[in-house]
Amino acid sequence: MNALKSTKFWLAIIGAIIPVLNNEFGVHLDSSTILGILGLFATAIAGIAHVDAKKAQNAPVQNGGQTDGNTTQYKGDSGASI
Repeated sequence: MNALKSTKFWLAIIGAIIPVLNNEFGVHLDSSTILGILGLFATAIAGIAHVDAKKAQNAPVQNGGQTDGNTTQYKGDSGASI
């Protein structure tokens, strides 16, 4: 159940609920305000995804084929082992 711990997941859920609350429960936000809020949520989700991708890219590689299995290799931005 890692999805329930994901900030991206909860931002997407809240972003989906905002228009429903506006239409069904009479929050009375105009469409430009809703689009602005949803744009912020989308930007936050994209930013978090970018950070997650960088973390995964820079994560240690165990036994990357060039080691004896006892060392950890780190890959930098270029992808070259250092």
